[in-house]
Amino acid sequence: MKNEEKLKRWGLAGSEKYYYLKFGHGAINIPDGFMGIATVCVIGQDSVEGAHYVRGIAFCNPKDQFNRRLGRNIALGRAVKAIENRCNADPIPTRKPASVLHKDLGWYFLSCWYAELTSYEQRLFSGGE
Repeated sequence: MKNEEKLKRWGLAGSEKYYYLKFGHGAINIPDGFMGIATVCVIGQDSVEGAHYVRGIAFCNPKDQFNRRLGRNIALGRAVKAIENRCNADPIPTRKPASVLHKDLGWYFLSCWYAELTSYEQRLFSGGE
């Protein structure tokens, strides 16, 4: 079943938010000026315990051509995976440039269940962006 269909079945269609992060400054074996992009999908869920969020992340290698649709599809799939499995999965690679997410944001998984929202994500869900 496609990810969008799963969201509809779960009553979560339209609750996903997407944004992009540039990364790669100082990365090993990446020429200066090349930047990778991480596509981030965050889905808000209401449950008996209250609202919580899941996050899926997709990386575009700085040497590859960025494709918005592909990044969103992969990030959504990872967020759906977190919902289905009810746990974190797929550790973020510790090699640069992806490691900046460890250092700068404290993120460790590509599929994150009960994600702690960044200030930007909080604004997205409160209608501020």
